[in-house]
Amino acid sequence: MTIESGKKIGRLTALGYSHNEGSAKYWTFKCDCGKIHVTRLTLVLNGHTRSCGCLRKISWRKKN
Repeated sequence: MTIESGKKIGRLTALGYSHNEGSAKYWTFKCDCGKIHVTRLTLVLNGHTRSCGCLRKISWRKKN
C-alpha cells in the first residue's frame, strides 16, 4: 500500500514517511485540529484511523 504526501483521508493529511516497525510502515499525518500524529499507514488506508483521536473526544462530548 502506498500514499502520496498531501493526500487527505478523513481528518488526516499525509506529511510523509516516518519509519518501519517490522513490516508495518508508519507515516506522519497532520490532523485538522492541528496535531501531528504518527500511525500505521494501513490503519489510515483501511479507515480504522480517521483522526489523531480528536473525533473520539468530540463524539464523547455530544453523547454527554
